[in-house]
Amino acid sequence: MASGGNNAKAIIFYDSEGANETSKTEVDKLRFFIEKNGGYTCQTDHEIRIPGTEVMNNIHNSINRYDRIIILITDQSASKGWFTFAVLSALENIIVENHMRLLVAYKGNRREDVGFLKTGLLSLTPKTFVDLTEWQGYERLLKQLKTPVCLDEELPAGNLHLGLVHSHISGYMCYVAEEFAKNKNWSEKCADYRKQHKLLIGKFLLVVPKTCTVPQQLPSNSAADIVISNVENVKFERNHAGKTRGYVVTIYQIKHVNNEVYVCAQVPTVLTAIPHLAKQHIGTINIALEHQRFCQAYQQIIDANGWADFLEIIQ
Repeated sequence: MASGGNNAKAIIFYDSEGANETSKTEVDKLRFFIEKNGGYTCQTDHEIRIPGTEVMNNIHNSINRYDRIIILITDQSASKGWFTFAVLSALENIIVENHMRLLVAYKGNRREDVGFLKTGLLSLTPKTFVDLTEWQGYERLLKQLKTPVCLDEELPAGNLHLGLVHSHISGYMCYVAEEFAKNKNWSEKCADYRKQHKLLIGKFLLVVPKTCTVPQQLPSNSAADIVISNVENVKFERNHAGKTRGYVVTIYQIKHVNNEVYVCAQVPTVLTAIPHLAKQHIGTINIALEHQRFCQAYQQIIDANGWADFLEIIQ
């Protein structure tokens, strides 16, 4: 890993899509300081972004060319929560694969204002927070840029399940819970199934395989004559991270001989991080243990939020 020099490169991510002139001025100032004093070639994300492509793809396409990642947060971008789940997961995956530390620089706000970078998948990633309000902050950031780091020694594997549970609940399940509880359309959906003499189970089933793998569809069991098929996708919208986003609840038919029931179910996609990181950190992450921790942590939140009537974990 490079630690400064003629070939070392750094990239600065910031809210370039919604940034005002103040934010652009700050990122240009930071870039100039790093290039002048740190021996790094420095670019910003708006320079490498490919118009019309997903943020996650842009990160994957560009990040392997850089030795250090810096996130710059101004008072404007901090309040907007501009890091989506896709950005967080892309950064986390790349950082783990390349053994990189994330440097978080903030200006015009407090340490508490950048707390959204300590949750979800990114909570797994070692990071250094630097306040650029005073000039000493720039010197500290420069020192951290030049410090080599091996992520293997710092990855807090014991917190893996908490990050994944938070990501799934904050990015999906909290909106599903709201939809089940408040939207009369869902009550009408259940009534429609009853009119057709179809049993739609009222609970949402969260399926957590012990292997932590995520199939494209819930698997059938031919040996037991159980057939599972997707019969309907119920779509709704919510405002998340400042944008209107679409969400889907899938209704499955479970058929055994002449009996059939209908259920809402999902295998949380965040589980894929567990076997992925287990391969990257052999002997450090136990999949079976993380599976148990994930289920226990999720159940605690179900109980605390009073969701037991609508949400059940199936292992």
